[in-house]
Amino acid sequence: MNLAGQQFDERSLLERALRNMRPAKDQPVRVRWALVRDAFGLGSMAAYAMCKEFQLDPEEKVKP
Repeated sequence: MNLAGQQFDERSLLERALRNMRPAKDQPVRVRWALVRDAFGLGSMAAYAMCKEFQLDPEEKVKP
């Protein structure tokens, strides 16, 4: 995929999205798998597996 003159593959874009997810400022601290679930419309098990696929801790508490 070519974006603004730079070449990206979809997998690297997914990883960037997962690593940079944060809850909204008015939300409490949340675990990463829940952010992934809500952002991608996945079930909890698929969201957990997606975190693991990119070597992210699904249970990491992510602050706004």
